[in-house]
Amino acid sequence: MELMMIANSLRSFWTRLSAVTAVMLAAVVAPVGAASIEETLSKNTLLFARITNAKALREAFEQTQFGRLIEDPALKPIRADVAKNLEKFSADVKSAAGVTLSELLTLPTGPMHIAVIPGTNEKVPVGFYASLDAGDKASAFTDAMSKLIKFGTEKGSKVSTETFNEVSISVITSEIKDDDGKATTTTFALAKTGTVFHLGTSVDVLKSVIKGAGADNLASSDDYRKAVTKFRPGSQIQFFANVPATIKVIVKAAAANVDNAAVDAQQIETIVNMLGLNGIKAAAGSITLNDTTFDVVSSTSLLLAKPVDGLLKVFKLKPSKMEPEAWVPANLVSYQSLGWDLDTAYTAINDIVNMFQPGLLNVLEQQLVGPNGGDPLSFQKDLFGPLGNRITIISDLTKPIKADSQRTLVGVALEDSAVFTKTLQKLFDLGGLEPKKREFQGTTIFEIEPNLPQAGGVNVDSGPLSIAIAKDTLFITSEVTLLESVLRGGAPKLADSAAYKAVAKFYPAMPTSISFTAAEEAARSAYDMIKQGQLDVALDAAAGQAGQKDAPDVDNLFDIKKLPDYSVFAKFLTNTGGFSTVDDDGVTAVQFSLRKANP
Repeated sequence: MELMMIANSLRSFWTRLSAVTAVMLAAVVAPVGAASIEETLSKNTLLFARITNAKALREAFEQTQFGRLIEDPALKPIRADVAKNLEKFSADVKSAAGVTLSELLTLPTGPMHIAVIPGTNEKVPVGFYASLDAGDKASAFTDAMSKLIKFGTEKGSKVSTETFNEVSISVITSEIKDDDGKATTTTFALAKTGTVFHLGTSVDVLKSVIKGAGADNLASSDDYRKAVTKFRPGSQIQFFANVPATIKVIVKAAAANVDNAAVDAQQIETIVNMLGLNGIKAAAGSITLNDTTFDVVSSTSLLLAKPVDGLLKVFKLKPSKMEPEAWVPANLVSYQSLGWDLDTAYTAINDIVNMFQPGLLNVLEQQLVGPNGGDPLSFQKDLFGPLGNRITIISDLTKPIKADSQRTLVGVALEDSAVFTKTLQKLFDLGGLEPKKREFQGTTIFEIEPNLPQAGGVNVDSGPLSIAIAKDTLFITSEVTLLESVLRGGAPKLADSAAYKAVAKFYPAMPTSISFTAAEEAARSAYDMIKQGQLDVALDAAAGQAGQKDAPDVDNLFDIKKLPDYSVFAKFLTNTGGFSTVDDDGVTAVQFSLRKANP
């Protein structure tokens, strides 16, 4: 898909959107009371997100590594190309709103909110609310909205008004046609209180906000109050999701949109509960730019009910003192390691299966006998028992950089390598596989051709797959050269590298997972692929496998010949890390990139 086609689509979307949202009241009316937005939203709000201060967020972004990178003088030709390609779209924005796109984006100066709330329509059972505080730019924002009033009415939008608590609410009804000419009627309600502009999918949504604090509001929810404690202090972006309520809405909507009387929402919900998914009480997260410690840091928490059961018990994480294993080399692009209690996972899987068909795993085990007879495979003794509680994934890049340069290897810790060696042979026999065998550095490497079927239109690479047991680890990879490098050993270790240590000092004492990414190396691969035109090839291939048209070409956004030397980018890059922890409330995952002195 060409970039100009995207621009045309965006212009068309802007025209239709403006026709829908072309009204914000020009007059400043009485502000909403002192109640916070959370106190005015219903307790059953599905999703709530906010930017604590739009102006502060923009300023923080400008101080991040990426913010400073895009303003570097060496990228001026690239910025000029991008601006030129967006020129027509920006002109359309100015024609409709009286300000350019960049000017419009700078008008919000205070808090911004968005919420998804339950609705009454079974097939589309949600409504939306959004607000922004324009602060000292409220007058300019009002002027822009006034121009959109005229623009929208010229495009056929119908506008009516009503007053509630001395606040004038505008109701905009528009008819939007899709590419096939099918028309859909859309209604939005808009209002302005003080310097705050409000948008909702119905008048009732805005009335609930204008009315002020309700007795049963989001802020009074125990889960929301707990979620707030998970936000990183000073974070500019925060979100909360009511997971059980969201699951119910999704299930009901799915049942309502399926033309099949056999689909029963209550039955689906019962299965969801049996699987323990209702044990996820809420999700909460925050993003902080230009943090006092990190360049960027994000945190996501899942609040879990006690006791953890069902599928959640299957994925029980295991805290431990974690550092890269001795076999992990230093010259990697990325490293990820997860502590997973696989013994508990087996127990949980057995419990789930027994809920639907008691004794099914035992029946299956009796049937898992190889062609030459022998003892049947025991899931507990042969499979889960000898496995350890840690799974690690490493990746690196081969040179020169191409679409298939990345090599990945998975390592699963073993508590009993001898037992699992026998298990591996049982699995080969049960699958009717006759892997090629060869010795390397005293280790047997098995190579098999999985011959995996296509799935969802995606062409799955069928192999070869290389498997080995060494260093108390089960290794699996599609790139045997990476496995050979690990088995050969002798290279500097990741755990000893200064780059890793600079990231690892921020890990907690007992994490359930850790990760490390060598940003400069990872970004170098993207840079080389862009310069060589390989990124477009990779994106087009991914789009084709997903059944989509070609992805946008990078060269249509800017001239890749104008890319400066990689050193311009490298001076802004810092390594990234991550970790997860568990506590009485649930699990929290943190991702961060290190700060760097001004280049």
